[in-house]
Amino acid sequence: MAAAGSGRGAISDRGNRNDKQTFRSWKRGGGEVKVTKGTSTGYEKRQKKPGVSPHDKKPDVPVSTPRVVTPAPPRIPPPDPASITKPPVRQRLLEASANVGDLRIAAGISRPHGVAGLAPVVEAQDGRLAILGLDFGTAFTKAVVRWSGRHYAVDWSDAVEGEDHHLLASVFSEAPDGRCVLGAHEVSGWSVREGIKLQLLSSDEVSVDERMADAVIFIALAFRYVDGWLRRSNRDVEDVRWRLHVGLPTKSWDSDATTETFKTVAQAARVLACMPGPVTRTAAFGALRMTDQVDRPAVDVFPEFACQLYSYLLSPERGEDLHALVDIGAGTLDVAYFNVFMKEGEALLPIFASEVDRLGAHYLIAALSGAKNATTWRDGESSLSDEEVGRKLDCPPNDVCNRRSLYLSSVAEVFNLATCRAKLTYPTSPAFQRSESVRLFLCGGGSRISSLQKRFERIAREAATLIGIRFQISELVKPRDIVGKLESGFDRLSVAYGLSQNAANIGSVMRSATLEPVLNRSAVEREDRDSSR
Repeated sequence: MAAAGSGRGAISDRGNRNDKQTFRSWKRGGGEVKVTKGTSTGYEKRQKKPGVSPHDKKPDVPVSTPRVVTPAPPRIPPPDPASITKPPVRQRLLEASANVGDLRIAAGISRPHGVAGLAPVVEAQDGRLAILGLDFGTAFTKAVVRWSGRHYAVDWSDAVEGEDHHLLASVFSEAPDGRCVLGAHEVSGWSVREGIKLQLLSSDEVSVDERMADAVIFIALAFRYVDGWLRRSNRDVEDVRWRLHVGLPTKSWDSDATTETFKTVAQAARVLACMPGPVTRTAAFGALRMTDQVDRPAVDVFPEFACQLYSYLLSPERGEDLHALVDIGAGTLDVAYFNVFMKEGEALLPIFASEVDRLGAHYLIAALSGAKNATTWRDGESSLSDEEVGRKLDCPPNDVCNRRSLYLSSVAEVFNLATCRAKLTYPTSPAFQRSESVRLFLCGGGSRISSLQKRFERIAREAATLIGIRFQISELVKPRDIVGKLESGFDRLSVAYGLSQNAANIGSVMRSATLEPVLNRSAVEREDRDSSR
């Protein structure tokens, strides 16, 4: 381009920055550009002289209206399945699992040998002390009696049928006339009561009085049976003075209100067990009203994990600082992190974190079964492989594998939650500084299931790399003074064994609700050595 009215390439007075300049294209008929201060104001078409046409002007040709083409909407690719937010693992587990209440798990339904009533407990105030340690479980109940310096594992086979004589299904049956018996008597007119402990720990629509009455009836029946069994098993049992100890999951015991509820239930059950006449619901309500009138009821409630550790705390294997315990029962998964240290000969057990959830072995069976199946199961079938379950249900093993994976992931989530809370409460533990290992006890019938064993072995391996915690998976120490065949192994009776001890010998447990976070030692103020110089 060249400036109009000047030579090619010439620019008008450079000093006048406000001058307007007009540039014209070198092309004949080209447009002109007006520029002020170097800013373009756009092209203006030169006006042609009247009657003159440029020699290169093409003849006019009719122009058709251009066709308007509506562009197609942009193609939206389908969402990446990996980018879709999945529901929480626990929700997917519930959706994929059968309802535990709808399943018939054979070993969990103990049939009574008869419906004859149990004789009331007879006590002598000056008699020799017998301590009943009653591990009242969500699915099974175990009992150990301390008598004459030995601990007897109670055999329930005189009352109910079952695969293991030391396991009593936590079930009772109520006759049309109101009398109650241990076990599931599934005949017309009788009602079967199960899920007793879970209902007592929950806030279901069933009234608190009804839930407490069920627990009172079951414990009273168990107490009456144990009194008669001990007298039949030992010739030297004459004058007996009983004491009743009941256990609670760690997280439940951490609540004062729950502990008081269980203590009230245990007191009423002891009263009902000693009352004349059959065990009935009416009598149970009467016993609950009498608990405030009983002087020194001789009952107590302890955290189950402290009782499980009793044999370990007395053994040479006992270590100090941080420990973890996972109790996998038939109904619940109980996780506890705690410290162990001795002070003036007494074991102190502060709880740093605890969790309890409905993820016991029967919930694994519900996951294996799937939401669409209501097949009868045996308790031991929780250890079946994916292929074996697939053949049982006539379904692909991969479907079974996916449901098992949801269950195992849910178990891992509960354990990881307790681990994180323990680390927040006790960050200065040598275990969290990579200098010591955490001894992890796996207990309960569910701990024998292969898939659960492998999951906790995996957790132990990954924890060392991911969060810097080394776990040492251990078994509980079996004591020498327990009497019984112990078909299921000692760990299933470990709570009852600890509960059968004198209360003063059970480790002193400190509730997590009363603990303050343990401060880092380096954060403690120290006097500057140069401050007084």
